[in-house]
Amino acid sequence: MQEKNKSVAGAEAKVEESQVGQWDALARNMVRLFDEGTKVLGTLVERRNGSGPYSMAAEANEATKALGEVARQWVSEPGKLAAAQNELFKDYAELWGRSVRRFLGEEDVKPVIEPAPGDNRFKDPDWSNTQFFDFWKQAYLLTARWAEDVTRNTEGVDDKTRKRALFYLEQMLAAFSPSNFAFTNPEVVRATLSTNAANLVQGMAHLAHDLEHSKDLLRISQTDLAAFEVGRNLAVTPLRLRRCWRSAKGATSRRNASGAQTLLASEKARTSPAACSTAAFRAATLPPGGSSRTRPAPAARASSAVRSVEPSEATITCRRSRG
Repeated sequence: MQEKNKSVAGAEAKVEESQVGQWDALARNMVRLFDEGTKVLGTLVERRNGSGPYSMAAEANEATKALGEVARQWVSEPGKLAAAQNELFKDYAELWGRSVRRFLGEEDVKPVIEPAPGDNRFKDPDWSNTQFFDFWKQAYLLTARWAEDVTRNTEGVDDKTRKRALFYLEQMLAAFSPSNFAFTNPEVVRATLSTNAANLVQGMAHLAHDLEHSKDLLRISQTDLAAFEVGRNLAVTPLRLRRCWRSAKGATSRRNASGAQTLLASEKARTSPAACSTAAFRAATLPPGGSSRTRPAPAARASSAVRSVEPSEATITCRRSRG
């Protein structure tokens, strides 16, 4: 009996120790998150003073002009504005009523609105299975649909202004999606709980890195650029690319007798679209020893030379465009 009590006490001590360790890790990560967030905030404040065409100030100014013109048209007709707002409030009331019915245990409560087909932001099952996330999802979709309809149906503005306003509105709506906020995204909540907020620290560090290496236009890193080197696993050319094939072995570029520019890339580079220029890699899809008949008919002035290669060798052949 005493041995059993000791084993139970030991297990409880281990659980308590594990919980304390998790809280310590969470506290450390929250401090790191605050530090990284401070860096990001400082960088954003500096970027606000930019004067380039893609700076935050320039973009905000253009968005204000386009959306302000739409807003002025609606404010000038209070009756229509009140009617439009009434439609939105009716949708909110319907959403609230159905949410209460679901909270009280009623089953098969249909949603007021559902994401459009192909909207992968809300594909996680918890967006529908968990009422908290489902409520924010539907509230966002209702608001986004209403704002787009109001902007699209605005009278008294020209098509150019309307299209610009819709463009900026879509960017704003996408930014305010609940999927972009940690506490209203079920996937982020699960990751945060399982990693003691280490995922948030990593994400904030990535944002700080991207801001540091961006100019006026934010460049989000999706590829490790340091992993590629020209002549080793990266092929480049100053020519316009019209049509490309794999042809022969090598590690540098050369010009053949027909005047075609031959770009040579290693097998490693061939397997990574980021390693080659987009046009060259898109065309380099012939199997080793393949024929040009396996591809669509070549465009005008494109090279049709294709030579056999060994399975482990890959190059890209392109002809200079004269157009």
